[in-house]
Amino acid sequence: MSLPGLVDVIIRTKNSEEKMKDCLDAIEKFVPVHNLIIVDGGSTDNTLDIIKRHALFGLTKLYIEPSLSLGESFFYGVEKSNTMFVASIDSDVVVREWWFKELYNKFDSLTGVVEGGTIEHFEMNCPFNGEKNRGYLINAVLRRDAVLSIKPEVLHVREDSYLFKKMNELGLAWLKTGVLLADHYSNPVRYRDGKSYISVRRYKTPKKVIIQAGNADRLIGDWKRIPKNLVNCFVAPVLLMSDLLREYIWYVYGFVRNKRR
Repeated sequence: MSLPGLVDVIIRTKNSEEKMKDCLDAIEKFVPVHNLIIVDGGSTDNTLDIIKRHALFGLTKLYIEPSLSLGESFFYGVEKSNTMFVASIDSDVVVREWWFKELYNKFDSLTGVVEGGTIEHFEMNCPFNGEKNRGYLINAVLRRDAVLSIKPEVLHVREDSYLFKKMNELGLAWLKTGVLLADHYSNPVRYRDGKSYISVRRYKTPKKVIIQAGNADRLIGDWKRIPKNLVNCFVAPVLLMSDLLREYIWYVYGFVRNKRR
């Protein structure tokens, strides 16, 4: 398929000052923007100032909607768009040069969404709920008419899983490029040959720490880290259990000692 020309880009954000400029700079360089539709959840940091000072602000439609969930914000952004295809890029994602072309070239008449890269999430807080083939909206190109045919849901998490399911019900494929075409700064990323990666969601970890960890992994991320990470998968639970056991022993010791007084 030949490239469609300009495309509307949707960004959902809230308090994203750490990476918003990087995100916008990459979009300006590498995406043929028609309108930049930003749905803000009520930022209290410098996010809005960064948006208003950016060179793309002349093409930006900024909506402050604190009451909308993540799922509602996405559908709201799509409703405000008017191009045949829309791009969904999270505010902590920095796309690369060939991002849009690679994604768009995978579309055919039976494709509803193309996602940039394959991501495996391992969630320590919920180890039995790993949806390996779920879709992610962090960096994707979608058919606008297909999205608008789906009823919006009030979803604060897994809104992309809902969309993935509904696309399949419409008989439309959700494809993944399998190639790393964007950097995702909300989670630490381990590179493997520059073409695939593993993303680890750290439960209840402060956002700044996660971003710093992601930046560090990009600087040091070579293949030698993979065996070390594998070993850590076994070592970390053992250390956690030993620490809990130590606390329990000291608790029992203190309880018995108080009883003897």
